[in-house]
Amino acid sequence: MIVPQQAEPLGVRSVPKMLEALTRMRVVNPGLTVLGVVMTMVQNRLAESLEAVQALRNLLPQNMVMRNVIPRDDLFVRASAKGLPVGVMEEGAGVLAVFDSLRSEIEAKLAPQSR
Repeated sequence: MIVPQQAEPLGVRSVPKMLEALTRMRVVNPGLTVLGVVMTMVQNRLAESLEAVQALRNLLPQNMVMRNVIPRDDLFVRASAKGLPVGVMEEGAGVLAVFDSLRSEIEAKLAPQSR
């Protein structure tokens, strides 16, 4: 399982609740494993967003937080309004590259498990 986490102060404050929910889910499904937490809606120009990313990295074990982050980009809203995946938008190459990088990170984390 991959846990998306918004890069906002409220998102970081909700991490204990998220961890409690994961603990309850493991009771029902003991085989559940968390591949990682991926920071979403990261705003590189907003100090509070970057501080939220750093706070989460300080709060959780290093291997639990994905290196790649998903930026907050107006392109997501425009693609959603058109009912299209962001990757097919004319300007979508940059965002698509972010998801390709995240995919590679996920594959690398899964590789040892599949052996």
